[in-house]
Amino acid sequence: MASKFKTIKVLSKEAVALSVVGAVLFPCIVLGFAFFCFIRHQRKLIVEYRNQIFPVYTGKHQIDPNIALLEQCNDLPYDPDFEFPEDKLILGEVLGSGAFGKVIKAEAIGINNFSPRDKSQKKRQRRPKMFRQQRAGHAYHDPRGSAYTKTTVAVKTVKGGATNEEVRDLASELKILIYVGEHKNIVNLLGACIKRDRILVILEYAPHGSLQKFLRRKRDVYEATWTTTASDPEIGLNISNLVSYSYQISCGMEYLASKKCVHRDLAARNILVGKDYVMKIADFGLARDIYKSELYVKTNSGILPVKWMSVESLFLREFSEKSDVWSFGICLWEIFTLGGTPYSTIPAEELLDFLNDGNRMQNPRDCPPEIYKIMQDCWQEGPDKRPKFDQIKQSIEDNNLGKKDYYLDPHDSDPTVPVTRVDVYDGRSSENIANNPLPPLSGDMEDQFDPESKEKQQTPNPEIYGGSLGSEGDIELEEFHGNE
Repeated sequence: MASKFKTIKVLSKEAVALSVVGAVLFPCIVLGFAFFCFIRHQRKLIVEYRNQIFPVYTGKHQIDPNIALLEQCNDLPYDPDFEFPEDKLILGEVLGSGAFGKVIKAEAIGINNFSPRDKSQKKRQRRPKMFRQQRAGHAYHDPRGSAYTKTTVAVKTVKGGATNEEVRDLASELKILIYVGEHKNIVNLLGACIKRDRILVILEYAPHGSLQKFLRRKRDVYEATWTTTASDPEIGLNISNLVSYSYQISCGMEYLASKKCVHRDLAARNILVGKDYVMKIADFGLARDIYKSELYVKTNSGILPVKWMSVESLFLREFSEKSDVWSFGICLWEIFTLGGTPYSTIPAEELLDFLNDGNRMQNPRDCPPEIYKIMQDCWQEGPDKRPKFDQIKQSIEDNNLGKKDYYLDPHDSDPTVPVTRVDVYDGRSSENIANNPLPPLSGDMEDQFDPESKEKQQTPNPEIYGGSLGSEGDIELEEFHGNE
């Protein structure tokens, strides 16, 4: 009898243990199955939308030079020559993420030999060989047995659970990057992966991070002279370097303008410092289906970069090459203040009145007057009175004051852009200016500075600016490159 009682007791303990295990495992199994179904559904959506957002490529598609590139992006086909084998892309750490997307640091094997823009028959025949399945020991070698080179790249993609619109936005950005072409002073597209269940956009990696943070890190080694004993910008920075950076940005913007590409958010935070300290304009391919005419009117809601926007952009939400020119003037001011914050004493809700009254920022200390004249030209209230980027580029060349620079060739021609007169304002007192060669860092410019929340200030008055504004969820590449 006692033995039977012990047996029942042991069985009761086992039953309790099994019940507990079942109670724990069952929800996990249900959640795992639900997650599996969700991911499968998202992958199915991506495949369906890939067929819709990438028209069939015939090799004969021509860009209409009279229409803005962004206006044509929905009809642009995907060039299959840019398709890079995903198994030769080694994804690493997530460098950063926005509301809907993320950027990943990666190693691309053999991408240096990929050359998607080379349309020669020889190159077209070689590219498909990279897709051939190889034995594990030869996965990183070309068909002849030579080792592929690993190249560090930045890979942009959407997060899990992305909506159809978000996938379409990334696809539009990819197509714009393909058709805008290649230039030394923009972040260039190296390849893409769209054949599987996700879209991966492979971009150049900028080892030195954003220009804004790069300049702030160099405040202690900056010399307000044209020459320096240090040839390495990491050791010493001078006026000649700043002029060179300005010139390179003007070259990149001249190229984008020639491609009918309006940036809308040109700022030092969106300029990347690449290898050999070459300036690379980033985030020019962002598309939100918002352009309807030659003067692009922003109609969707979103957080706007108020302090970088022109008067017509602030008031009428009109974006064009000339509004980018205004932003370039602000970018110049950032460069010659080594990453200063524009209008640091002006609240965002007072900025439009401040500008409409004819006020502009004062010349940064030690900035050459010829450069400040370019800023003033960029800040003319009437868009037609502002120079174009080719004029700005020429003016920077002419105003290089005959100083040799590693990037600029000296020019002897006279400045061609007329001098403009604009009332200026600066919140610092003359005493502070005299005692401090650079604008002091305010609390929002310390190392913990958050450009997303601090600099991209939301337009404060819906009645003035046309409605409430929310987040666009753009991925800012400057946040995802290089060391802080």
